[in-house]
Amino acid sequence: MSMAEPMLDKGMLHIESTGQGEDVVLLHGWGMHGAYWQGLVDGLKDNYRLHCVDLPGHGKSVYQGEQSTEEFVARILTSIERLTDRPFHLIGWSLGGLISQKMALLHAEKIGKLILVASSPCFVKRINWPHAMAAEVLNGFAENLQRDYKTTLVRFLALQVWGSDNQKQELRELKEKLFSRGEPDRQALATG
Repeated sequence: MSMAEPMLDKGMLHIESTGQGEDVVLLHGWGMHGAYWQGLVDGLKDNYRLHCVDLPGHGKSVYQGEQSTEEFVARILTSIERLTDRPFHLIGWSLGGLISQKMALLHAEKIGKLILVASSPCFVKRINWPHAMAAEVLNGFAENLQRDYKTTLVRFLALQVWGSDNQKQELRELKEKLFSRGEPDRQALATG
């Protein structure tokens, strides 16, 4: 598949687009990049115009110090609006899902459908939100990220395939893509 290489202005995110039809924007998970969507893109490109975004500091997109979900949303939306002026469907995976939810809350008029993959509105367990990770687990990730971010990313990928019948094959495929667009920005990882 050949995706069109975007022309990047300062501040614009790397987005690869392909297909025809209604616009669908895909936001990947933490530490990953837009190429992780390739299998889905191959299956949908005949019916949809797909836009695979590299989030700030991931893949080929430069991190510019975004510190809040709102800042991520604003930069992503500005980049998407260079490609389409119509409402678009939004698919977010994990961290991309969290950002997608925020975008839908702030800019509902721009979103057709919102589809979440392995995502949550809150990743840390709270009294009123028991469906998330214990704070100690997330804090452990943060500490390990400071010591050895590459190993931390690989461990994170292993969590993505936990319990799968094809765990080894799926993990191998995820690891092959991990640094195929360069290494993620360490500050972007910490912020994520």
